[in-house]
Parts: sequence; structure tokens; C-alpha cells
Amino acid sequence: MNRRFYKKILPGVLFFLSPGFAGAASPPGDGAVFDGISQAVVLEDSRWSKLETFSVGAWVWLESRHSPQVFVNRGERGELFTLYLFGGEIRMLVEYAPGSYTYAGGPLPEVDSWTHFFGTYDGREIRLYVDGEPVDQTAAAGAMPVREAPVVAGAKSPGDSVLSGRLEDVRLYGRVLSASEVREVMAGSDPDPGARWLRLTAGDMEANMRASYPPGA
Repeated sequence: MNRRFYKKILPGVLFFLSPGFAGAASPPGDGAVFDGISQAVVLEDSRWSKLETFSVGAWVWLESRHSPQVFVNRGERGELFTLYLFGGEIRMLVEYAPGSYTYAGGPLPEVDSWTHFFGTYDGREIRLYVDGEPVDQTAAAGAMPVREAPVVAGAKSPGDSVLSGRLEDVRLYGRVLSASEVREVMAGSDPDPGARWLRLTAGDMEANMRASYPPGA
């Protein structure tokens, strides 16, 4: 069945998304495997506490749609930013003032296939892109709090909301990328290497993988 999803991204404008519409785009490798139980990649960098406007994303292969599953995260639940699966959608969440957060949401992808997710925050709006196309934007005027926290790939933290599937080409930029630049990233290019603060290949993630089993696991 050819399912179609839509999100209102501008007043009176609906964007329709059909699974697999991105065509030939694909990740640069096979991805790092996350077991849905115990794993995460945790990276520290003092620069990340100074993030104000930013862009973050990754190629994701879901093996199931169980919720929640975190792709990329900074901070505790509801803090800083999280790109993740929750309930019946994909969310790009941003804490735009201390203790206040909101998110842009998009459709769940098919399981057992690659999808490129990318989120941006410019101090006014959160935008979510799926396979290089904008699917939602949400007003969030403010500034992300200055707070020390690692970037975590594949989970909120080791053993918490772990991805069941694979990640490839995780990126974090210290500025907002335009829609055309997001499509460049999806195609494997790098539109602004000087603004890229992080890029993780499958090999990078496998080399930095941590495991921590939740109680009772």
C-alpha cells in the first residue's frame, strides 16, 4: 500500500511525503548497529555548551517502531535537544528557554529501510527535514540554555531509550543549514566544513560504543 503522510509547514500549505520518495539517496556505509537495550556513543566537547543555533541529523535504519528511541541527544529528558522517535512520530525537540521546550514532528518511516532525519534551530523556529524535505516547523523563540552535556548518539544515555537499528553519518553543525544544504548533507557532501562540529561514521561509533544495561534487563 502506498501510504502518504502530510504536515502543514506554512499557513495553508501542505507538504505530502510518500515513503521512499528520495530515490537514489543512501548513506555512505552500512551503519553502526544499536541493540535497543544497552548501547550508546557518548562524546564530550566543551564547545557544545555554547551552541545557540545549530543543525543536527543522521541516517537511521529502524528495526522496530517501539517508543521511545533516540537518534541524537544532548541533556536530560526535555533539555537542550533531542532527535528521536516518540509515540507515532519523529520529533526534533529543543529547550528554547530554561525548563521550556517544544518540538517539530514528522511521520514515522518504514522499518528496515534507511531514512535521513535532520533538524535545525535558529533561535526562532525548529525545523524538521525527512529525506531532505521540510515536514514541519514550530515556533520556539528564545535561546537554548548554556549547559555542559555530552552529545549522545543512538540513545538518550547508555541503556536509556536506545535505538533498535542502525545509525550512519551523524552530523552536528554550529549554525542553521538551509534546505538546499540539508539536501547536500543527505547526498554525502559537506556544505560548510568550518561550521561542522561533529561527524560520526559507523566506524567512529563502533569505536566509541558504550554499553549499560538498564535494571532488570
